[in-house]
Amino acid sequence: MERKWLTSVLVAVVLCALVGATGCWNPFNPEEDEGDDPTPPVTYDRSSRMNLIKFFAKAHEDRDIEDYEICLHADYQFWFSEDDRTDPNWDWRDWIGKSDDVEVTTNMFGAEDVTEIRMEFFNETIVPGAQDDEDRFIVETTIVGEDTLNVYRGNFRLTMHVLQETSEEPVDHFVDGRAHLYLLPDPIYEGLWTVWMIEDKGNEH
Repeated sequence: MERKWLTSVLVAVVLCALVGATGCWNPFNPEEDEGDDPTPPVTYDRSSRMNLIKFFAKAHEDRDIEDYEICLHADYQFWFSEDDRTDPNWDWRDWIGKSDDVEVTTNMFGAEDVTEIRMEFFNETIVPGAQDDEDRFIVETTIVGEDTLNVYRGNFRLTMHVLQETSEEPVDHFVDGRAHLYLLPDPIYEGLWTVWMIEDKGNEH
């Protein structure tokens, strides 16, 4: 009886060692981990206008400042809203360039009181003849610099959930901002798109 008990203990020890060594294989339930590989995450490049804005949105949601920065054109500008610029207490510039924007966004991505960042794209104007999502936000074209380049204007809404300190406990609320997004072909990498300008249209609290 004692020999049989020792044998059972040894078998259990060996099985536990196998579980620890293999990590992915459970000898008590060998079919448990034999499913298909998990679905890979969805990724986007900047090879089309729609992919660019999806890439841009994902950079916000992931708080990935490197992906955010490569979306921006070398001559990128962020224009503050008319409400900001005409406010008598406004004492800053009308617009900022790429480096300042990246610095501000880095601070936003790293803010501990910001619990979630979401971005969605929409169009306030019905574009005549728009066939799909690729065309739905195209509103105008223009000339930029010495070259005739298409500038595609669309709208996006950036929603941030922010923890607000109160007398009792922090409360999560949202700040909802709207802006126009202007896109240009990347001047360095052929076949890719960048954000040339963002025009803030004001926030809703």
